[in-house]
Parts: sequence; structure tokens; C-alpha cells
Amino acid sequence: MTKETGAKKFFLDIEPDGIEKLIVAAGHDAYRAAQIVTWVYQKQCDDFSTCTNIPADLRTYLSQHYYLRSMTIAGKKMSAIDGTVRYEFKTRDNLSVFAVFLPTRDRRTVCISSQVGCPIQCRFCASGAVKMKRNLTRGEIVEQVLALSKDTGQRITGVLFMGMGEPLLNYNAVVSSVRSLTDFHQFGIGRRHITLSTVGIVPLIRRLAEEQLGVRLALSLHAPDDDVRRTLISERVVPFRIVDILEAGLFYSRKNKTRLTLEYIVFDGVNDDMKTMKSFVDLIARHVHPTDLLQVNLIAYNDTVHDSMHMEGSKTRLRLAPPRRETMEHIKNFLIKRDILAIIREPKGADIEAACGQLGF
Repeated sequence: MTKETGAKKFFLDIEPDGIEKLIVAAGHDAYRAAQIVTWVYQKQCDDFSTCTNIPADLRTYLSQHYYLRSMTIAGKKMSAIDGTVRYEFKTRDNLSVFAVFLPTRDRRTVCISSQVGCPIQCRFCASGAVKMKRNLTRGEIVEQVLALSKDTGQRITGVLFMGMGEPLLNYNAVVSSVRSLTDFHQFGIGRRHITLSTVGIVPLIRRLAEEQLGVRLALSLHAPDDDVRRTLISERVVPFRIVDILEAGLFYSRKNKTRLTLEYIVFDGVNDDMKTMKSFVDLIARHVHPTDLLQVNLIAYNDTVHDSMHMEGSKTRLRLAPPRRETMEHIKNFLIKRDILAIIREPKGADIEAACGQLGF
């Protein structure tokens, strides 16, 4: 749905395919739509008056009926360690949304949010401690990419849907935003440079596979069996079995011909022992075909101020702690020796609470 302020509507909420219709309905030539798309998405204009090759009367019409920005940058922190930048945005209804700029020598990746707060309430994630307020619109999702590109002065080359929220629970807006991000005439970001992370909403993973978006999918798994996973993610919120989540993810990767990522956050004394890892290898062996493309991302748990929070529905409190570095290396080598591609994902922005699981108030 398009967000409105007074009589004006948020232009980025309009899917680009619909721009031509509104231009023609306003009495202007259809080809002007392509020019407007270029100005809005490639040139990143935030004021229609700057669109110099658009007729003055059309610029006036657009300015009177639409606005191009719905959020403002309310805060910004840069990591002294790796240059990561954590952004806080304020929406027009005064809610906080977070995004992260992750620069490397050859990539400029952003991690963006899809919801205000998160309904999943994973006990290891600061976002889960933030009460779910609402979904972001498609415009608010792509606006994060535009804002970070303009503020940093750099073209964004990769996008991670790993910020606040469960992307698949905001399905239509996320799918629409992905189409814009990959469209050559809009953002033009390579499909393999966009990753959508999900806790495992099985029916929606299978539905997403049919969209043929071609972006990479990451499953937030963290365990080889349901008993271990229930200590981290509420079964009441995510009632799907690990085997069903994995099979859905593999269905997606086969359908879209992409590599499937299994995200495995490692917690000291919870899921880092060799018995658990052998079960994880067995799980993969039972379901993954030799022709499947699979990668395991090992992520050391990042401390948050909410790390001992009481997960709703849980009868026990579980103190979570990061694993030892040698444990991470041991797990990686254990997986590699069993022909499973495994990498240790190094934390970015941990000193500014911008690392995996730290995006909260």
C-alpha cells in the first residue's frame, strides 16, 4: 500500500511498471516514465525540480502529488575497526529503522531492514527484543539503499536482507523491492549479490522459489535438530521442522540455480560440540544432492544487551556466550573434511552494535 502524507503519496511505493500509467493519466507522454525512473533510481534525485529533461508542468504535477523521501537519518556510527557504518532512520510516523553499510576493498554492501521490530523474537538477536510495530513499505525498503548510497557517495553493489525483521513475513513488499534492486534500469545490482535471509517460513520459501528472482537464499538454521533449535527460536513462532526448512531451501536453490547458504550461529556450550556437529553433517548428507550448491556460514555469536532475555513461551533462561576462536576453526575444518563448503563469517561493526544479531535500540 502506498504511504500518504496529506494529499501527497510516497513515490517510491509505486512500482516502476505503474509509473507510466500515472504519467499518461496526467496527460503526458508515456516515454516520460523511463526518464523519471532514471532520475529517481539511477541519479537518486530527491526533488522532482531537479529532473531537468522533464517538462516543467510535469515536474510541478509530480511535486504537488508525490514526495520522494519518507525517512531521515537520525543517527550514524562508524566502526573504528573496519569502517562499517550503522544508520538509524526515522520514518514519517517516528519509528526507528536500522541499516548497515559494509564496505570492503572491492564491494559496497548494505544490510537493510524489512520490518520495524521483529515478530520472530530469536533469543540471540537484539531485533527480537524490539516490539514489532509494522512492515516497511516497498518504498521504505529501497529508500534505505538510496539513502546509504547518497550518504556514502558510493554505488551499492550488494544487498543483504538481514536487518530488522523477517523478510518473508513482509512478502509482497520485499519481492517488489528485490525486483527493483535487480532491474537494470533501476538499481542494476547483480542477482547473486543480493541475499535474502529467513528463519524458515516454509510455505513462503516455496512460494518465493516460483518468483524466479534468482537472488541467493540464506536459512537461519543454527542447529541440526529441532530440540536444539527450540532453545534459540520459539517453536510457537516458527513451527516448521528443520528438515522441512532445509528441503524448502533446497527447492528454492534448485529452482533458481543458486547456492544455498546455511547460517549457523555458534554458541558456547549450546551447539558447538562434536556430537551436534556430526548430527549437522548427517542432516546435510541425508538431504543435499551431490549436484546441489551449498555453503555453511559459521558465525560466532555476538554479545548484545539482550543476550539473556527471556524468550516468550520458554520456561528457562539461557545465558548465551560466544564460542572460543579455536572452536570455530575446529568446526570449519570438521565440515570441510566432510566435503562441505564452510567459511567463518567475520563480524563487522561489532564495536558499534552493527554485527549480526545486534540491530536493536
